[in-house]
Amino acid sequence: MRITITFLIFMLISFESGAQTENEVMKPINLLFEGMRNTDTTMIKQAFSKNVIMKVVSSKGVKEEKLAHFIQQIGNKKSDTPDWIEKLYNTQIRIDGNLAHVWTDYSFYVGEEFSHCGVDSFALIKISGEWKIVYLMDTRRRENCENQ
Repeated sequence: MRITITFLIFMLISFESGAQTENEVMKPINLLFEGMRNTDTTMIKQAFSKNVIMKVVSSKGVKEEKLAHFIQQIGNKKSDTPDWIEKLYNTQIRIDGNLAHVWTDYSFYVGEEFSHCGVDSFALIKISGEWKIVYLMDTRRRENCENQ
């Protein structure tokens, strides 16, 4: 009986620890999307490492996007423009030490209006105790969108 209770306590602690780690990994991703929604470029910058690589994969090929250009687009958004909202679903998180990968489907909206969908693929590393996005690839399409 005593071994069973000890085992259950260990499993509960392990589960809570894993959930907490996943929440920590998601912090910069949530920061990115909150910054997009609130047009807060400082918040967005905090989500990324200095040397982040960003790529958009489409039927036309692969296009590299610079963080500075992305931040400029957000910063230049007019105040009367509807919020940019990215809704995530089917999120999968894999963690090994200070390396994490997040693969998630998304639907993107401008205000209430659906724009496009796809998959976000994030690679993150823990730098000085904080998770940072070091690589972001996404696909973009208007068809075959599961969650509009």
